[in-house]
Amino acid sequence: MRLVLSKIKAANSAVTERTAKQYLFKRECIFIMTTYFPILKWKRGEQIALQNIGGTAPQLMPVIQIVDDSTPTDFCDSIRTYYNHPIYLDTSNHPDEDDHLSVLNSYIQYAQANGFAIYPIVNYPDIAYIPSNINRCAVYLPIPLDFNGPQIHQILSDISQYTSNLQLDIFLNAGNILDQQTANICYSQYISILQGLIPLKAQCIICSTSFPDDISSIGNGCFAEYLRYDYQIFSQLKQEPILSPIRSNIHYSDYGVTKFTESEINFRFLRNGVLPKIRYTASDRYIVWKGSRNPQINYHQLSRQVINSMYYYGAHFSFGDQNIDRIAQGNAGVGNNTNWVTYACNHHLAVVLQQISTVP
Repeated sequence: MRLVLSKIKAANSAVTERTAKQYLFKRECIFIMTTYFPILKWKRGEQIALQNIGGTAPQLMPVIQIVDDSTPTDFCDSIRTYYNHPIYLDTSNHPDEDDHLSVLNSYIQYAQANGFAIYPIVNYPDIAYIPSNINRCAVYLPIPLDFNGPQIHQILSDISQYTSNLQLDIFLNAGNILDQQTANICYSQYISILQGLIPLKAQCIICSTSFPDDISSIGNGCFAEYLRYDYQIFSQLKQEPILSPIRSNIHYSDYGVTKFTESEINFRFLRNGVLPKIRYTASDRYIVWKGSRNPQINYHQLSRQVINSMYYYGAHFSFGDQNIDRIAQGNAGVGNNTNWVTYACNHHLAVVLQQISTVP
C-alpha cells in the first residue's frame, strides 16, 4: 500500500495521501464489482437497446449471439456503432451450425487484427478450439452437469491448462428455471460446482432465465407474472457463507425478456397478425401484458396499464420507460415489434444494472 502511494505521489507531488487512498479504493471497487453479462441476439431491437443504455459500460459485458448471416467486417462495424465496448461473441446459433466454430474464429481473428475487444465464448467440449492468440475467453458449463459426462474434478483439470495464459470466464448455464422445484435443484447444483471451482479463482457467471419461451397461454386482454428465479438464485448465492472465498468472482447473466419474440414469427401464416404484448421486468418478477381485438386493447391502452401499475419505474428510469410513457400519453406512435423489443430489452438491462450495483 505504501509503495503504491509513494509512486502516485512521485507522479504528481500535489496528490495528497488522502486523495491517493481514495483513488486506490475506487480502483479496487471497479475491479471487484459485480458484472452483468446479458445474452442478446444481435438484431436491430437489441442493438438500439444497448445503444441507449447510457454510461454503464464498466458493469456490463454483453454476450452477443449471431443468429443471421453476416461478415466479420459488417459485424464489427455494427459493434462500433451500437456498443463500442468489450463483448463476448457466441456463434452457436449461427445459420451455419455445423461450422460455427470456424465462423467464430474468423470473427475473432478479424476483431483482434482491427483493435476490437471481442472475445469468444464456446461450450466446454469445444474449449480446444479457442484461438491461441487471445488473452480472454469463456466457456459454458451446463447446470446440472451431465451424469455420464466429465465431472467437476475433470473439468477443473481441463480448464486449468488454459488459465495460465488467458483470463477464462466460466458461464454456469442452467437454462430455463420456471418453477420452485427446478430452482431448488439448480441452487444446490450451483453451490456444489462453485465449491469445486474455488481453486481455479476464475470468474464464475450464474446464467439462466425465468422468462418462458412460450407466452401464448396468456388470455387476450390479460396479464401474467413470472417470478425471477434467475436473479433470486444469483442474489442468494452471493450471500452464501460457504462461497465467501469466491464471492467477488460470482457474476450474473440472463437471456432477458426477448429470447423469443414475435419478430421471429412468419406472419404469412397468421390470418389476423399477432396481438400486442408488453414485456416488463420488475425487481422480483417478469410481467407480460397482452392486448385483444374485441374489445380492442392496443399498445396505447397496454402502455397506460404499465405506467399505472405498481411495477412501473417511471419515465426517467430508462430509454424504454420513456418511450412507454410517451406512447401511453399519446405523444408517440405505437411503433412496431422491433421497437417493443428495444423498449423491453433496454428496461430489463437498466433494472439488472441497478440491482447488481448494490450487490457486494
